Amino acid sequence: MLLVLACLPAAAAPPGPTKPSIRQLPIPAVARPAFIENRGQFDPAVRYQLKAQTGTLWVTEKGLVFDVANGSEPEITRPSNLKGDGPTAVKRYVFAADFLNANLSNFEPSEPEPGVYNYLTTDPAKSRTGVRAYRRIVAHDIWPGIDLRLFLNGSGVEQEFILRAGADPDRIRISY
Repeated sequence: MLLVLACLPAAAAPPGPTKPSIRQLPIPAVARPAFIENRGQFDPAVRYQLKAQTGTLWVTEKGLVFDVANGSEPEITRPSNLKGDGPTAVKRYVFAADFLNANLSNFEPSEPEPGVYNYLTTDPAKSRTGVRAYRRIVAHDIWPGIDLRLFLNGSGVEQEFILRAGADPDRIRISY
């Protein structure tokens, strides 16, 4: 069993002298998307994970893996033996952008998010606490003289290749 806790700044208590019931407690805001560092809570090939409302982006040692849900196109509804207004299954699209002959081992995160993530399991040796998340990450020299910058911009993620003087843009090779 894996339990993920995101520790964010606490929301202000609702005004009033009465003690709130469980139905009156404020619902904490969902954490904004950020690049969560891998400190052993994910597969070893993963460097960072970005989880958003519509899917997950995995930054791996080979490139990027996109796991995107399309809620407007339900593939199936609930099984026929279940009744009610329960969730429906959603069509998912998973694809990878492999950076060919690239070195994705040297990352520099910046713009840390407030709070930390704690991944708690029944085995304390596998739990991870104090895991940081960032708004921007840069992989330096993925090809000679070429950096990859991933950052959040509004509601999306952007990638940029930054070429230093003399770098060969023909080295940028991506396989989907």
